[in-house]
Amino acid sequence: MSAHIYKRFPDRIEAIKTALQADDDFGEIFADYEEICTWLAARQRPANESCKECERAVELRAELEQEISRVLKQKGF
Repeated sequence: MSAHIYKRFPDRIEAIKTALQADDDFGEIFADYEEICTWLAARQRPANESCKECERAVELRAELEQEISRVLKQKGF
């Protein structure tokens, strides 16, 4: 279930694994990120087709990526 986050942060895989073991809150962020990425992957649409839900999901994914980076930086990774 971790393919999405490891694809997005390939240089931080070990840090992510360590943070997952040490921080339950990070685990929730991790799970949310995986879920939103899976949801988006299942709803691939043509570039010219608008999808408000998809747009919001992309925004949420970006927010989660920022939060993941912030937590890893805060933990010294």
